[in-house]
Amino acid sequence: MKEVVIAFLLALAVGSILNGMNFKVQPLQDDQGANQPALRGQELIFETDESTFQGYVLDSRDPVLVEFYTDNCPGCKQVAPVLGTLAYEGQGKITICKVNLEKSPRLAGKYNVYGVPTFMIFQEGHLQDTNEGAMDENSMRGWLARNQIHIPQSAPALGTL
Repeated sequence: MKEVVIAFLLALAVGSILNGMNFKVQPLQDDQGANQPALRGQELIFETDESTFQGYVLDSRDPVLVEFYTDNCPGCKQVAPVLGTLAYEGQGKITICKVNLEKSPRLAGKYNVYGVPTFMIFQEGHLQDTNEGAMDENSMRGWLARNQIHIPQSAPALGTL
């Protein structure tokens, strides 16, 4: 009986490991079911709240772009690929964080955030600039550049021209 239990637990552990592995990048689908490329750079964006804001944002030596968002905000979903691209291309130049307005209402109140998406730039722990509303990549890059944050743009991949 002991061997059966050990074999079952071992099989359960191996199955869990294999099920958790994702060997292929699955294309995302928009609301109409059309395939979209995977969101590059999302793993480089830090989810922040009241307990981690000090460390990720205020204590950072790099400039930090913070997005205040909610899960059901269409503009926030629209800007997600832009933030991912900037996080990917801006590694070592900028840190990007997201704060869920509904889960961190005190932070939202402290920084007078009443609508989403709201973007803030922090430099050396100080709020430098705020921008409200969804922005496309060019607008976001322009806003960052006006705040002396320049993120190099990578060349388009082959076949995307």
